[in-house]
Amino acid sequence: LAISEKDITVTGRAQAGITAGLRTLAQLAADGAPPCCEIEDAPDVAFRAAHICYHLVRENLAYNTPNFNSLLAHIDELAALKYNALLVEFESLFPFRRNPLASCRLAFTRDQIERIRERAAAHRLEIVPLVQCLGHAYNVLMHDEYAEYREIPGCSQQFCPTHPKLADLYMQFVEDYCELLPDLRQWHMGGDESYLLGQCDRCRAKAEKQGISKVYVDYVGALADRIKAAGLRPMVWSDMLEHHPAAVD
Repeated sequence: LAISEKDITVTGRAQAGITAGLRTLAQLAADGAPPCCEIEDAPDVAFRAAHICYHLVRENLAYNTPNFNSLLAHIDELAALKYNALLVEFESLFPFRRNPLASCRLAFTRDQIERIRERAAAHRLEIVPLVQCLGHAYNVLMHDEYAEYREIPGCSQQFCPTHPKLADLYMQFVEDYCELLPDLRQWHMGGDESYLLGQCDRCRAKAEKQGISKVYVDYVGALADRIKAAGLRPMVWSDMLEHHPAAVD
């Protein structure tokens, strides 16, 4: 970015660089005419995501519900700050089609999800969904219809990783997101703070034979393979692997 008394020049090796240069110019001009200067800049990291988290938003916690127009304005602000990705954890605010119970009555409409997609795309912001695959599964497990998937009866915190149909259920969530956000490239599985491992009879038996780490990594690894087969790059939080380093080989 070169600013002189006569003109302003923005150059870059790709459109993303030009866009970043224009955003730098906008920041310099926020309080008046930008000063004469030369700026050579590049990001320290290629992936710069902001975590938009609506964890635990539901009818009885309605005060946490976002204002939709404020969300769109927030996306504009993040783009101006040169973020290039949104890690979106909608939870019960996503309008699930195959498992509508996982959505609450405050959920975004399908049209609103499309508007979020369009606003992000206009700013070249990649959307990366975060859907919990193990712990923090409250928006699903709070419903008795999904009781069989609970690690502990009566507890809605964690899925049972050895349940034979859990991966199929989770992939239905993936399919619903891909239906409304067809340009997805990456997917975050969550997987953090899954501290109830080995509690049910099935998981306990596996842990006694193979170790508690295998209970976690076998499920998460197999699910990651299915997500890759769906054309997405899977991610996971690192804390459980740090707690169970034997699972990493």
